[in-house]
Amino acid sequence: MLFLGTALGLVIVIAMTFVVLLDDDENSSGSTSSSASADASASPSATPGDSASASPTPSPTRTPSATSTATSTASGRPTGTASPSGGFQDSPVLAAAQARGHLVVGTKGDAPGLSFKDPATGEYTGFEIDLVEEVASNLGFDPDATEYRDIGSAEREAALTRGDIDLYIGTYSITALRKQTVGFAGPYYTAGLTTLVRDGEATIQGLDNTLDGRTVCTVTGSTPFQVLQSNHPQAQTTGRPSYAQCVDDLQASRVDAVVTDDAILRGYAAQRPSELKVVGNPVGVEKYGIGLDHDDAALRAAVNDALEEAVQDGSWSSAYSKNLDPTRITVPAPPPVERY
Repeated sequence: MLFLGTALGLVIVIAMTFVVLLDDDENSSGSTSSSASADASASPSATPGDSASASPTPSPTRTPSATSTATSTASGRPTGTASPSGGFQDSPVLAAAQARGHLVVGTKGDAPGLSFKDPATGEYTGFEIDLVEEVASNLGFDPDATEYRDIGSAEREAALTRGDIDLYIGTYSITALRKQTVGFAGPYYTAGLTTLVRDGEATIQGLDNTLDGRTVCTVTGSTPFQVLQSNHPQAQTTGRPSYAQCVDDLQASRVDAVVTDDAILRGYAAQRPSELKVVGNPVGVEKYGIGLDHDDAALRAAVNDALEEAVQDGSWSSAYSKNLDPTRITVPAPPPVERY
């Protein structure tokens, strides 16, 4: 009896131990499942970057539009399309100049102090030469590489229209008639018409009726030529290819006077002060511009920007002081650029 009681107690203890062990296994299994589930939710079966809400999609590369290709300098002058390194997609003339590596500029070469070609060296000097080289530099070209070509007044429009030159600078007055054929940047200078005579001349007083019956020389196709024919029909107007030829004829007494812009004539008078003199006050307003292709609006805008830059950075004043101060011309501040 005692044996049976002891055996029964042992069976009960074993049974209870088995139940406890079974319960522990179930709890352990549940904990493992929960832990695995938690790990699965925390563990990246997908990286955070794959989720649109977890990570922003990289922005696409922005392509500059046609209107945003130009940047600006501190002074506000657009660059980029006005720089060989940026390309000249919008300007056929500048694109050709970029491919060539330099600008081709037409000029007169016979206006001391403005645009003058030394017959001995072939070097061009003057206010307009310095200014157009500043324009070249501001456009991104090497100013020292600028190629100059002598173009007479009567050939300017044709040279620009044919594309023989990229720009023209040389006392080129902006007029409504010319703007029908060519484009203009500027003005960069304002002048007036006046008269050059021999030092001993006592009758001719300027651009007035004292020219009646006298032989007056100017350049064929120029604004002064048109003014003389229209406003002074009693004067005997004769044309020459250049002002230098008119001045030579004046000194040789083949003509009595030379009429053109005061800036040009004062330059000649300063060269020969004992032989020539300027008489009369300047008449009218002549706005000098840089001639260019009629339809190349991008070129016109770029050159206007470059002219404004030359004024803002002091280059205009330096060029004026260097070349025109010796002739003692009184000139106001640079005229504002007139965009169209």
